[in-house]
Amino acid sequence: MALSKIWKKRHGGDLISLYPYILSAETYFAQRKDRMAAYYENAVELASFFNRCTGISTIPTVPVTNMFHVHFQDTAEQIAPLLSQVQQMMNIGLTRYLRAEIQVVHLN
Repeated sequence: MALSKIWKKRHGGDLISLYPYILSAETYFAQRKDRMAAYYENAVELASFFNRCTGISTIPTVPVTNMFHVHFQDTAEQIAPLLSQVQQMMNIGLTRYLRAEIQVVHLN
């Protein structure tokens, strides 16, 4: 029971504290629900473009939803100026930050 309180807080707290988010989610879901299939198809197409580039991959390789992660072989310091240039040239936002991936080793 003690751990459930911790996880409840990690997941956003009590339902009453989430009420404003529920209203917002309901509004935007109603506006976008008919476009969900297109969002997914666009994500699959975009991921395939990324995966054809040298040094770039997505996780998962083929998205199962309209969200996926893009991984670069180069460091964040090398990628940041390139992304900034692409964002300025294309007038689109790609990400607000880059995060170095932490390698996890599982020992059995």
